[in-house]
Amino acid sequence: MVSAEDNATYEKMEADVVALGKEIERLERQAAIDREMDQPTSTPLVSRPVPATVERKQGRATDEYKKAFWNQMRGRVNREVYNALQVGELSEGGYTVPDEFEKQLIEGLEDENIMRGLVHIIRTGSGEHKIPIVASHGTGSWVEEEQQIPESDDAFSQVTLTAHKFATMIRISRELLNDSAFDLAAYIAHEFVRRAGAAEEAAIFANVVDDNGVLIRTAQDKPPYFAIGFKSEKSDGKFRYVWLYKVRAKPLTENFATKEGKEWPRDAPAL
Repeated sequence: MVSAEDNATYEKMEADVVALGKEIERLERQAAIDREMDQPTSTPLVSRPVPATVERKQGRATDEYKKAFWNQMRGRVNREVYNALQVGELSEGGYTVPDEFEKQLIEGLEDENIMRGLVHIIRTGSGEHKIPIVASHGTGSWVEEEQQIPESDDAFSQVTLTAHKFATMIRISRELLNDSAFDLAAYIAHEFVRRAGAAEEAAIFANVVDDNGVLIRTAQDKPPYFAIGFKSEKSDGKFRYVWLYKVRAKPLTENFATKEGKEWPRDAPAL
């Protein structure tokens, strides 16, 4: 039997051991936090910093080509110009325009001609685009049990789409070319977009462009046929896809109201 005095002594010793254990755990946690706080927040620099590599533009996208092209347009020809203009050849129709200027022309045509935003534009490198189609479909037959199944395959063909070249000449006086304040690129872009947009719209609607670049429409105009597809939302929230294989384009002659109640006049730039 353990006396009450000894029992109290043992309990005190046990409580001291538990308290020391908790103190040790607290000190270990504090030491771990101190070590973590002493760590650097970033990787130290041990060598000379290397500058980030910048992707170098190639061909018509370079600043050298852009500068040389517009110097050539202004008649400022020197050895530097000929060294930079190596993408295009004069015998092939002249030097191609810089990338940024080409994008400016395309964006301008999209704003000028409403049909460019409604159709699918195909860009080709050779002037031709071949589309494979099914010329004739195979057929099926009713046969007896274990009778040989007759062969009937689809026949394939292709349709070749050819590109049409649009050309225009813009005359600029020598005085304007020598004037550094004259924005040559903006003037050429504006004139090209205006002329090309009118020509494209005339080709689509079978209109006529007069000598002043004005689009003339008459009741006798007969636009060419083309195919068009669209989707129509049904009452259940699904869509019905509709394809019309033979339609003609013509300008709007009436006002239409959309689902939201907004009206589109006949001279609206887009639908």
